[in-house]
Amino acid sequence: MKKIINAIILLLLALILQIVIFRFAIFASGWAIIFFHLYGLTMLPIGWNKTSYLFVGAITGIVLDLCMLTGGLHMAAGTFLGLALPHISSLVAPREGFHKGHIIIGFKDGWARYIVYSFLITFIYSFSIFLIESGQLGFALESFGKALMSSGLTLVLLILTHGLIGIASKTKRSNVSAYPWS
Repeated sequence: MKKIINAIILLLLALILQIVIFRFAIFASGWAIIFFHLYGLTMLPIGWNKTSYLFVGAITGIVLDLCMLTGGLHMAAGTFLGLALPHISSLVAPREGFHKGHIIIGFKDGWARYIVYSFLITFIYSFSIFLIESGQLGFALESFGKALMSSGLTLVLLILTHGLIGIASKTKRSNVSAYPWS
């Protein structure tokens, strides 16, 4: 229960930062946009019911749409991401799988797994938001390019944030010490 509450608080904090600070983070004439609120979605526990991810993604998108006046783009992309989240976590899972309630953390699970997991989340969200915004399948290649640039920029920010405030692993220290008093 504590992990769920911490994940919701982190998601709310990421949403607030997206609305207040990163709503103006649009670079290269709209080709690269920072979606910082995805940090909260990457830190959700694994093993929830599939509809829970759907509702969390949709509610996150609704909050962003209401505050940023985007007309349903974020809700549609968040809902699609909520549908994809269980499949993304099963793609990056180790052979024995994750236990229920596990959170993918770079310090514990390895940075490669965290980076792939975060990239897939940011790319699916970015691609869906740009494809919905264009309104035509003819702009799929342009949406793909925008999604790659936005995912790369967002991924750099997510990795920096996760490295600075992420939960460090609690490894057992050696009992051997150079100091006799420790």
